[in-house]
This record gives sequence, C-alpha cells and structure tokens, in this order.
Amino acid sequence: MHAAVAVWVIITVVLVVAEPLCLRRWLHRRVARDPQGTLRLVRRLHRVLVTAGLITAAAAVRGAQGGL
Repeated sequence: MHAAVAVWVIITVVLVVAEPLCLRRWLHRRVARDPQGTLRLVRRLHRVLVTAGLITAAAAVRGAQGGL
C-alpha cells in the first residue's frame, strides 16, 4: 500500500502543484530551445511513472494472493 500511495503522491504533486506553478513555464522555454530533447525527457519520465505504477499493481496482486 505504501508504494501505491507514493506513486499517487508523486503524480498528484507533479500535476496539481508543480505543473501550474513552475513546470509549465520551464517546459515552454525548453521546448523553444530543444523540442526533441524535451519530448524525450517527458516520455522518459512518463515511462518511469507508468513502470512504477505497474510494478506496484503487480506486487499488490501478488501480495493479495499470499505471495509476499
């Protein structure tokens, strides 16, 4: 459960707090300089969060079945 809460906290902080306050301006400036690099960065971070969520879900299923 702690891993699921950690993943949700990270997603919530990024979407609700960081993006409106500072990420939006930073991303716009970075896209103007290096659009391909920015896309790679955002894609990589998205994949990290999705992977963390999938690992967490798999561990929860395994734990519910008595495997952990």
